[in-house]
Amino acid sequence: MELTKEKLQQLNKLGLRLEHYFVLWSKAESLALLPYYKVDNSIYTDLMNKGYLSLSKNITKDGIKLIAPVEETQEWREHFEKWWNLYPSTDKIDHHPRSRSLRGNKAAAERYYKRIYERSDDGMHRKIYAGLQNHIQSFTSRTKLTGDNAFKYFPSASKWLNNELWDVWYESDSGNSDRPPKSGRIKIS
Repeated sequence: MELTKEKLQQLNKLGLRLEHYFVLWSKAESLALLPYYKVDNSIYTDLMNKGYLSLSKNITKDGIKLIAPVEETQEWREHFEKWWNLYPSTDKIDHHPRSRSLRGNKAAAERYYKRIYERSDDGMHRKIYAGLQNHIQSFTSRTKLTGDNAFKYFPSASKWLNNELWDVWYESDSGNSDRPPKSGRIKIS
């Protein structure tokens, strides 16, 4: 039985306590634990009144749904999709032909993004997005200044995340320079 913080919050919003969850979980798993644990009748009454147990004290479909794991928040995915849509799909720019895809494996990039999002503060998605905007702007300017396609050297999306290139480009004032503001940390994995 895995009882997460989110599940406890969900139970609390419904006016339920741990004892309620324990009864439902025991019923769902067909465990014979309840005779060994003195359950107050008010717990059963609450669960029946809310439709989580039938009158014969069997778990209902709503009870099963209640003890199912809480779906993880998909907020990170919305930020990822916005970032992914900004990421250049190919190295084609102006009159330079396309020679390769830049995005690469979306599933790998999602894994990196999710990991970064989960271990970082709330504003990290803004920093990642701004870093990519600066990187694209810098490479676009460099291409226009030199006539050579700088996007030939643009990394795949998963490499960009794994090597934490948003950190390199985040504070970049790309209007004044065609180079990153500081040396980046390159991870090899």
